[in-house]
Amino acid sequence: TILPATRCPAGHALIEANTNAAPSTLFCDCCGMHIKSSTPGFNAKSCFGCRVCDFDLCTRCSKVSCPQGMPLLPVPIQTLGSPAQCFICHQQYDSRIANMRGCACGINHHTCSGCYAVKYAAAQK
Repeated sequence: TILPATRCPAGHALIEANTNAAPSTLFCDCCGMHIKSSTPGFNAKSCFGCRVCDFDLCTRCSKVSCPQGMPLLPVPIQTLGSPAQCFICHQQYDSRIANMRGCACGINHHTCSGCYAVKYAAAQK
């Protein structure tokens, strides 16, 4: 099951906002995409954000989360113990070389780049 992100990494509710009212400097904290992008297939009419934390997600990144509703963000290598385990395929990876994504819910929902790509692609349909 693919769940949309409903909370920021600090646990606050994400609120949908119209990008017409958003500043032109708004970027997605997950993929780095400019929120008001004109990229084909990118819905720039709305975004999801937490004003308490100044955390923003584009519509694409908001479609994939951990089971607790938190977005799967790129994880700095030094924060993972090695080996790190993907919560989807359960394979162990050397976190010093693997591209992992994870959430801040505290349950170690780390995913390898392959499983994230499959979840992300399925969520875009």
